[in-house]
Amino acid sequence: METKTLQLIHGLLIQSHQQLRFQVNRITPMLKKLQLTSHSVKLALDMVASVV
Repeated sequence: METKTLQLIHGLLIQSHQQLRFQVNRITPMLKKLQLTSHSVKLALDMVASVV
């Protein structure tokens, strides 16, 4: 009985871990794009600030 429960919990953990990894893999590129965007915005603002 206990082993069955442990196996079930283990299976669920593996499943949710894989889903998490999948979501992280999907989100990471978006985050990188966002970082690049915010970086270029910051650069643009710095340039504007130095002109003004």
